[in-house]
Amino acid sequence: RIKCNDDRLKQVPFIIMSDGHEGPFIAGDGSGAPDYFLKRPIRINLLLDCIATLLRHQVEASWKKLTPQAGRALRSTADQFLDIAKAIANNTPLDRKALNASCNPLVDCVRDHQHKHLLMGLRNHHNYTYTHSMRVAVFMAVFANAYNVSKDEMTLLSTGGFLHDVGKMPIRQSLLNKTEPLSDQDWVVIRGHANQSKGIVDAIEGVNETISTIAAQHHERLDGSGYPHG
Repeated sequence: RIKCNDDRLKQVPFIIMSDGHEGPFIAGDGSGAPDYFLKRPIRINLLLDCIATLLRHQVEASWKKLTPQAGRALRSTADQFLDIAKAIANNTPLDRKALNASCNPLVDCVRDHQHKHLLMGLRNHHNYTYTHSMRVAVFMAVFANAYNVSKDEMTLLSTGGFLHDVGKMPIRQSLLNKTEPLSDQDWVVIRGHANQSKGIVDAIEGVNETISTIAAQHHERLDGSGYPHG
């Protein structure tokens, strides 16, 4: 009650767990409180989804300060990344046309020399795999643009960058965020993501071979010291 009536706290999102959804202070009642109400018993996945959504909204609200073109590109790819996560969780193939549609605004930004706005908008996003994938996609497009390739080829390369790490998405977050040295078994799991990425990409109907190659070989090295094939 204090929180909803205090202008300093009103916009701080709360997750409230209760036995019901009724009461004087609920989401959408005009009090200005962007709260989530979860009815007991609580499913841990639902709680984590709420936390991720609230964190995402805070960062994405700052995208309004960027150029309209950069904001559209970030929102498009962020929405697509959520769809990718759902498809992988449900073991369904990714949508090639939707992927192209989400990467096209990114390519337009790079062609208009707005890539710095894209990178700026990614700074505080909570999803490491999304931000890393986006940075790679942007740098791929910048690299392609420097060689004056066609827009279609730029989209192809940036899509490959966007998807190169999708094999990490089924890996548990505690391992991806681990700060102490990885064990031998941890490395086996982590290094397996390249093959996982290729498998997910290859399941896309009509996928271009270039995207598959990027996913499969992004950890290989010219001296043979990379993985998975050395």
